[in-house]
Amino acid sequence: MDLEKQNTWSGQRKFIFIIFLCFAFSVTGCGPSYEERQAKKEVERKELIRKKEAKVKILSDQISEKYNAICFPPEGLGAAAFTYELQKFLSADVERAVLFKGYLEDVEKTEHGIVIEFICPLLGEEFYLSETVIRFRLTTAEEKVKQFLAVKGEDPIFRLLRYFSVPDYFVVAKIAELKRSRRYEFFGSASGDVVEIDVKIHPSFVSTGKLVEAIPIPND
Repeated sequence: MDLEKQNTWSGQRKFIFIIFLCFAFSVTGCGPSYEERQAKKEVERKELIRKKEAKVKILSDQISEKYNAICFPPEGLGAAAFTYELQKFLSADVERAVLFKGYLEDVEKTEHGIVIEFICPLLGEEFYLSETVIRFRLTTAEEKVKQFLAVKGEDPIFRLLRYFSVPDYFVVAKIAELKRSRRYEFFGSASGDVVEIDVKIHPSFVSTGKLVEAIPIPND
């Protein structure tokens, strides 16, 4: 009888162990794999980016409509565009304002008044891919300076990292002129003469005008 009970208990333990193994296998075997989980995260990430871009696009359209502004840079105009093409686009309708996305670079007091400087990559937000930028130097009234001074400046060490993020502002401006920046650096020789040396600076442009409005671009 004792042997019969022992055999029965042994059989029950084996049965329980088999049930446990089946349950563990079902939990680990039927769940998503690592690759599947990563793929799901990537889909969610892309969807989040898509929603964010759609939100920014809606805001851009609203600002453009409010100020009857033309968007800059225009589609189809690449980093290899001639200066004349940029000048022609910006001067085609001088009565209309220009809307662009810009990184806030500096706030400066000059003999012409307060100047707010923005950097606008010529290929949208691909700053490091294009290596071609326009520096918009826009005059503004003293009372509009506060919103820019309230922005905390970056540590110089991390300053370039900001260009991996979206620009700071939607900028609405009335443009006066645009010129290509000099690609030379002045150097004083030992004899006191001043000569120009080509240092292969990436092409850039400087545009002047008047700031109409600057609206922060949402990051969330």
